[in-house]
Amino acid sequence: MSGSGTDPSRQDAPHPHSTITDPTGQYIVVPDLGADLIRIFSIDASSGELTTCTSAKANAGDGPRHGSWWSPDNASVEGLMLYTVNELGNTVTGWKVSYPSSGCLTLNKTQTLSTFESGSPPSSTLPVKAAEVHIRGNFLYAANRNDQLFGSEQDSIATYNISSTGVLDFVEATNSHTWYPRTFSINKEGDLMAVGGQTSSNVAIIARDTETGRLGDLLANIQVATPGNDGQEDGLSAVLWNMSSTMNLQIPIPVTTPSKATTINECLTNASVPIDKKGSDSWDDDVEPFNLRLPYTPAAVAVPTTIDHIQAAVSCAVKFDMKATAKSGGHSYASLGLGGEDGHLMIELDRMYNVTLDTDSNVATVQPGARLGHIANELWDQGKRAISAGTCPGVGVSGHSLHGGYGMSSHKYGLAVDWIAGMTVVLANASVVHTSATEHPDLFWALKGAGSSFGIVAEYEFSTFAAPDEVTYFSMPFKWNASSAPAKLEALEAYTRDTMPAEVTMRMFSSARSSQLEGMFFGNVSGLKTALNPLLEETGLKIDQAKNTTWMDAFTHYANAPTDPTYPYSSQQTFYAKSLMLKSFNGTSAERFADYWYKEAPSNDRAWWFQLDLHGGKYSAVTNGNHSTSSYAHRDKLYLIQFYDQSFFGDYPSDGFDFLDDWVSQTTASLPKSDWGMYINYADSRLNQTYAQDVYWGENVPKLQSIKAAVDPEEVFFFPQSIKPVVAS
Repeated sequence: MSGSGTDPSRQDAPHPHSTITDPTGQYIVVPDLGADLIRIFSIDASSGELTTCTSAKANAGDGPRHGSWWSPDNASVEGLMLYTVNELGNTVTGWKVSYPSSGCLTLNKTQTLSTFESGSPPSSTLPVKAAEVHIRGNFLYAANRNDQLFGSEQDSIATYNISSTGVLDFVEATNSHTWYPRTFSINKEGDLMAVGGQTSSNVAIIARDTETGRLGDLLANIQVATPGNDGQEDGLSAVLWNMSSTMNLQIPIPVTTPSKATTINECLTNASVPIDKKGSDSWDDDVEPFNLRLPYTPAAVAVPTTIDHIQAAVSCAVKFDMKATAKSGGHSYASLGLGGEDGHLMIELDRMYNVTLDTDSNVATVQPGARLGHIANELWDQGKRAISAGTCPGVGVSGHSLHGGYGMSSHKYGLAVDWIAGMTVVLANASVVHTSATEHPDLFWALKGAGSSFGIVAEYEFSTFAAPDEVTYFSMPFKWNASSAPAKLEALEAYTRDTMPAEVTMRMFSSARSSQLEGMFFGNVSGLKTALNPLLEETGLKIDQAKNTTWMDAFTHYANAPTDPTYPYSSQQTFYAKSLMLKSFNGTSAERFADYWYKEAPSNDRAWWFQLDLHGGKYSAVTNGNHSTSSYAHRDKLYLIQFYDQSFFGDYPSDGFDFLDDWVSQTTASLPKSDWGMYINYADSRLNQTYAQDVYWGENVPKLQSIKAAVDPEEVFFFPQSIKPVVAS
């Protein structure tokens, strides 16, 4: 090497990582991680001496590590391919193999594909590193170390189909049931895979379908030695099969062992819990994700109609060592209501949607599957009451209110979570408790901001306020550019921070087609103009529409959908989303945000948009709420921004994620970490658990982890971005 490679910390010298003999026995190829080369040597048949051939060049920074051969006909080298896994690039590369009549074997690169369906690994404190590649039939498998794609210390195996011409197509990622799966091996019959977790020091035996190539259930797990240390690459190094038949393996084989789905369904049925039968219309409806980019398959679906049913379902999940996931409205951007991964017991709550208002106390009792539109209509019809909540009528009350819940009345009345007065909760041990400010107060605090990590809320008590006699909704279109936008944003920030009265709730909405500020005012048109006048004078904005109307008419205006949905309900899109919560949005950050908005975003021909809610400020009820009564971590943030990138036709592209990732990273690059976070109700599916905890819950994480350890130490209520229990020292 004449100098360092793309990654100087790993590529400052040659680093040959494995030696692979070709099918003819005449050549050795050596993936060199340090030099980004596939080194090729010919073997002298009589002496065994090696002669150096011309190396094949990998992509810069790929860091090739390991390889495996494949041909359409195992008896011939016709169409022979070499596939290498690249540690630094987290990719797999296909190489067409040629045997010239004279000279050495040559490799011609045909394809490089990520080991992640999204196109890039999830964010992680320590590097995510591809490890090994193995082929069986027309299926290729690659191991990913430290992606923790399936939860804490649960890395993935990527599966690809190999076409008749050697083209790879990503099939799926499955749980390796190990941490740092450095090595894996498929048995002779092809129906079992043994995965060796280097850091976890365990061997996981996983079922493999010989026809589809898909990996299935975990059949056995063997702890071989003391676990190693995160990032140190110590622990277990290799695993190999040494057997002629699976009959010699003393573990249950799938054909004779009932699946977890069968056994847990029997448990649920015996406990009189209604279930969806797989393949039924109700199953298909209940497991269809809102975000079609992220379909997951539960092991079973319970459909409770009572608190006792929920309690029994959690008990069955614990009995069969299965994660229990509640789904209220199913609107999760990361399909967290399905578990955020395959194999959970999904507890579908949307048949429990009753809303009952006590007209003496003005407290509403709300079942956990009620949707925001149904709640708004029932509170209005039963007593002209309301809670502060979002504008999408199909969103379920549970995910929305347990994690914040911002809407068009929040500047005056705060978040949905602020109106929760009490909750009846099913815990991980299947017990039922009632929580409030005076009953289990720590649990109440944790539920109000991070609720889905701590239990299943089976019933809510919401305080309510009198719905106003009149409100005014309004809009102010604008056309800015990269030069003018920073100053306009600075003026908007000053108004939001110091002047905007509580009676105004406002947001900015911008897409490729148009931009506007819009919102709702508690009062009449004249009062609105007075309230907005300081902003209009500084920015030149003009009110285009202002309509004085009733509370429910304004709700309908912003709903853009049927306003009273219950069951059944269905809504699907294909998209990627991110969020930002910002304390401040001026100076360099505003300039970078505006540059991306007006210079980079127009080149994206998908349906992108962002929504910037004026979340905080001197007169905001969110800011001025009691910060100690909930674990919602962002009351100090001025802005809540939702970024959305939708594909109307076909799948979301594997190279599309950079569009929003780069927008967010450029916006935050000049800001101290303490000045920004993210909002779990706009969940980013590509964040790992550690990073997600930090940006969603900030300084509240240590206390949340302690409470998690007390009420759910085994993580029964787990999803890929849930609160992780603190480990006792």
